[in-house]
Amino acid sequence: MDDTYTIREVQKCDLPALVEIEQQRWAREKIGALSLSELTQWYETKSPYFLVALKSDVPVGFYYGIQINFEPHQVHEFTSPDAHHKQGYTGHTHDPSGTTVYGINVVAITSQAGALLNAEVHKRLHEMKIAYFIGLCRLPHLDFYLKDLESKHGGVLPYNEYDIALWYAHQTIRQIGAKVWPQCTKEPNVLLPQPKRPDTILKFHVQGTTGGLLGVVANYLEDPKSRNYGACVASQYPHT
Repeated sequence: MDDTYTIREVQKCDLPALVEIEQQRWAREKIGALSLSELTQWYETKSPYFLVALKSDVPVGFYYGIQINFEPHQVHEFTSPDAHHKQGYTGHTHDPSGTTVYGINVVAITSQAGALLNAEVHKRLHEMKIAYFIGLCRLPHLDFYLKDLESKHGGVLPYNEYDIALWYAHQTIRQIGAKVWPQCTKEPNVLLPQPKRPDTILKFHVQGTTGGLLGVVANYLEDPKSRNYGACVASQYPHT
């Protein structure tokens, strides 16, 4: 059997398969899946960062990003509680002249598809000489860490939940040797046990790039494993 992977821009005929990927990937995580109507709206933006991964010509993952204009001092526009809606998605629209790529969604049902999509995005960032990349990612091991803390403190957290989430994101960045942007909210002064390992999704998006932490967003999306938090990350050309 031919297990060759290819990456290309999404075609309209791919959209029903992308709906199936959304449903297959997120049902077990109890995260809402995108509808055909929503994916069609993304397709109509004609963004060069709407990509599909195919395994033996069958879609197994996709990526969606848009071009916008952004400078790091505008981080509040991406990390404030009102910056996101409908499962973490943004009100920003695609601007073909934008010098920043805003990564909005990546979904894959094979690990290799996710890695190849990420590699293709970084290839395009370099080829187009994109000044900045910005995105938000889940923190899928955060709930496990918080539950462990609660079990040791009579069912309550020893500090404000947001402060712990921000501290936790800082720890992942420190563990993988990535940077914290000067515009990022300062690491809270808390005394907590170190996480046993970096949070995997944040590590995936930052390690091996020029990326770093720009902040943490509460109520980013309904995601039990992340307690609804997302980490805001950014990189600067040449990105890797």
